[in-house]
Amino acid sequence: GILERHISKALQMPVCLAPKAKFLNYRHAGAELASHIDLCKSTKWLGPRHRTSTSHTWMIYLTKSEIIGDNDAGATVLLSSLQPDSIELFKVHPKRGRLFVFPHRHPHAARPTCDGQHKLVVRGELFFWQEEKETT
Repeated sequence: GILERHISKALQMPVCLAPKAKFLNYRHAGAELASHIDLCKSTKWLGPRHRTSTSHTWMIYLTKSEIIGDNDAGATVLLSSLQPDSIELFKVHPKRGRLFVFPHRHPHAARPTCDGQHKLVVRGELFFWQEEKETT
């Protein structure tokens, strides 16, 4: 579909998106998502010839966030581990239309939103297409 083509173009490599996506709606101040990893999804919808599973999560931010100073309100952060004392390795602030792709197994969290901030994200799973080698 069109979303798959746009993500493939942005990443400059072919991807296959899982057929279902979710909307994450953070409406109230303090809305957050604790550190976690995402699960792989089966690709059985592709048929028996392409049995694999998704490897990465994709997110597209549908609302923007005003960044004031060092405020990381509503940011998605990649973490060094799932432990409480983990280190933030990378931070992505919500910006309308921004695409963020990362491996499922990478610990991450959504930082709390602030007063007046509405964060809306669509997220799903993907895997990268690889050229199939012919067997002889």
